[in-house]
Amino acid sequence: MKKTLQTLLFALIAIMMPIGAWAQTSTIDLSTLTATYVISDSEEYTFTGSGKYGIKVEKGNPKIVLNDASITVRTGSAIDVASGNNATIFVLGDNTIGTTKTESWNEPCGGIFVAEGGTVNITSNSNANILRAHGSHASAIGGKYDYDNNESYNAGSINISNVTVYAYTNNFYASAIGAAGEGTCGTINITNAVIYAYGAGDRWTSAPGIGNAWSLLDWSDTIPIVIISDSEVHTFRYNPYSDYIGYLGDESGDTYATGSINCGDGGSVKNSTIYCYTGLTATTTDKTVKYGALGSLLVEDENGNWVCEGEHTYANGVCANCGYKCTHEGGEHTTAIDNGDGTHSFTCSICGEVTEEHSTEKDENKTNCQHGNICDLCGVEYSEPDAHSYNVDGFCEMCSTANPDETMFFIFDGDHKAFNVAEDLVGVSIEYTRILHNTEWNSIYLPFEVPVTEELLDEYEFAYVNDMHSADTDDNGEIDEIEMEIVKIKTGTLHANHPYFIRAKSRTVTEVYLFYEKTTLHATEETTLNCSSIYMDYAIVGS
Repeated sequence: MKKTLQTLLFALIAIMMPIGAWAQTSTIDLSTLTATYVISDSEEYTFTGSGKYGIKVEKGNPKIVLNDASITVRTGSAIDVASGNNATIFVLGDNTIGTTKTESWNEPCGGIFVAEGGTVNITSNSNANILRAHGSHASAIGGKYDYDNNESYNAGSINISNVTVYAYTNNFYASAIGAAGEGTCGTINITNAVIYAYGAGDRWTSAPGIGNAWSLLDWSDTIPIVIISDSEVHTFRYNPYSDYIGYLGDESGDTYATGSINCGDGGSVKNSTIYCYTGLTATTTDKTVKYGALGSLLVEDENGNWVCEGEHTYANGVCANCGYKCTHEGGEHTTAIDNGDGTHSFTCSICGEVTEEHSTEKDENKTNCQHGNICDLCGVEYSEPDAHSYNVDGFCEMCSTANPDETMFFIFDGDHKAFNVAEDLVGVSIEYTRILHNTEWNSIYLPFEVPVTEELLDEYEFAYVNDMHSADTDDNGEIDEIEMEIVKIKTGTLHANHPYFIRAKSRTVTEVYLFYEKTTLHATEETTLNCSSIYMDYAIVGS
């Protein structure tokens, strides 16, 4: 049974993955391949198992699903994307691609080569899914370099999101992610990902984990534009001469490398942490660099808090990078305890000026009842809390916290009044009333168990969420209809703190009345149901 998704009392979160739409699906066992698998369309291909032949995207915008796959090549690339194509690599499980060559090798051999003018999107539905890519004379992801002919192959754009990536190269002719030789690389965009990038080298020269490299005759004077957001990046350089992200370096000092994080002209790092290492087996960092929401550098203070290194950038009086509230650089807030007029103030420790004044009002969302003595804006408590005042329903009149000593609770669902139960209350009585205004399906989320009896089923139907479906009904390449599949419950129990649906069978029976003695009122919590598909992430949250 399906119903078109409507506004419910549950919170439904749907996240479109940037993977387009594919009409057909083919599944390929890599162990059965006897040659490179060539793709010339925009369909979906799932690869499983282990093999020694790679995948070539000659034409189209396909989706390549790697599901616990292993591709080990001795020549060429595990995945090769030709110019003008846009390939999506969707990662499931733990996958390893590229080469096992550890010695210096003249012929480029790599993980993913995307030619200039092409784009590769490496993504997944969770950072728990892993892609391990290896290159020799080639980036693990990016460009490649032909040593024999001193030819550098420019790379296209690289997008990495919602996935964990380990990228390795074995010499300084290529960075782990980015350019190789004197070649260039398109924009590298890393979003909500975990990255480990290992740039290699020798005693004199070192490639960065992400950036450019060196050829037989010279090094490149350009670096890729790198844009990082909401991510954790671990970058390893071989020796102290290169950047961590940016330029290759040499002991001669003739390069542009300064041992820094250089994201190129137009690049940026926002709301992310960069862990910097020297040595491919290093376990301790040279430094940890953290960036705020707008891209400013943060520094760790003596209290372990990350604060702005330079000037704060304010939005509505709060720094968007570190959360700092004072408008005077270097100043700190002090709290004036009760101004005597129902307000309290923040003052600048440098000039003493009052920067904010808050009225102290009851916060409906507080789990601990303070009854007017805690600020709903900043949480500052400026006088002794009052005691709870419990009503006949068994909840505090001010904050709706359950009375732990009560034995009878009255719950009126549908009035949208939140209440808090700190811990399970065992052996209590519960009276529950719910008004159903029609015979349509309504959501129901209860803090106690409900046996599904024949008596209840005479008047009501119950159901649980089984699946979510999405469709492109007008064939325009975009999802425009979402359906929720629910299954009717014929027996058993509605579990506490779990989302269900209820429907009155008749308009004459629209009031639900339940009464249970010596039962358990369960602690307040939100249960999340994951209904994700390959293409979309759904979370149904009970509230």
